[in-house]
Amino acid sequence: MTRRQTIVGITIFSVVCLAIGVIWTLRTQPPSGSPWWAGKDPKVRFEVWEPGKDMATVGMTLPKKSVDTMVALGMKAKIQVGDYSLDIQQHWKRIQALPPGQRLALQDDGATLYAWIETSDVKPAPVTPYDSTAADSAGI
Repeated sequence: MTRRQTIVGITIFSVVCLAIGVIWTLRTQPPSGSPWWAGKDPKVRFEVWEPGKDMATVGMTLPKKSVDTMVALGMKAKIQVGDYSLDIQQHWKRIQALPPGQRLALQDDGATLYAWIETSDVKPAPVTPYDSTAADSAGI
């Protein structure tokens, strides 16, 4: 290879890498600025709580890098448990923008789906089951 061909090859490679980075960033839609979980090893947690149950029906933990990859590549990122479903791509921007220790709660046919990001130093308080009989007796 001549020197000119090498320079052209490196330039094309650099432009392709830059384009992939820009497309990746646009697809994953990270929050502006420096999010609280940046530079840590974040994990994305999901739980499904059904009425009348004292434990989560489903609990799932995924590395945030894996979820970013699924969203960026347009892969099907849907959690389905029985009749309940959560489309991660639809709610990903809201999940990433959550403050430390907060959960995104979504109601779906009586069940509550929780999603949040946690790190080794930031974990939200445990979810307590919702007791509808106590709420009815309290007049809520």
